[in-house]
Amino acid sequence: MKQEPQPKRSMTTAVLFILLTMSLVGNVFLFAHYLQEQQQERAEQGEQAFLLWKETQEGLDKAIQAFGKLQEGAAPEKERVSLLVGLGPDGAGQGLGDIPLDKLFETARSRSADWPDSAGKDAAEFVQLMKKTALEGSADELQKMAGALAELKQLADSVDTSIGSRERYLTLLADKSWPDAARRMADAVDGYK
Repeated sequence: MKQEPQPKRSMTTAVLFILLTMSLVGNVFLFAHYLQEQQQERAEQGEQAFLLWKETQEGLDKAIQAFGKLQEGAAPEKERVSLLVGLGPDGAGQGLGDIPLDKLFETARSRSADWPDSAGKDAAEFVQLMKKTALEGSADELQKMAGALAELKQLADSVDTSIGSRERYLTLLADKSWPDAARRMADAVDGYK
């Protein structure tokens, strides 16, 4: 019994196997890079939303404090102007107009499919009305604006901005409740007259 020689495998098979393996590794690397870029983009969007919420909460806090001071007594015009521009006794501070409601509503509009186009369109007018009320409003107007600001603050506080981290930004972006809170805030702003 004579042993038959085994046919040699061609070099083509080995080269094809190596090329397919390299292609598979390359595709996995490219897909992992794509997923990492997508996650980075979502983290940046979440950070933007987080910072807008934080700025809105801080601005509302400042406005509520200013309106509280205005309601304490008949404030002279100089004091009203200093509260309007946010100057403290030391001359430092920020003004009442630092509430980014319009940007917040625009961001929420882009994240929510059922957000009407007209919701939140009066945000800039509301901030201007708030400034006007702080500058020359009567006691009743100050009370009404303070109530509206308190309602907005309560809605804004429904979003946790206590810890800023990449994980929190991703969680916030995935959370569906913050566009709803912004929508309720937009309805409150639009309903204020």
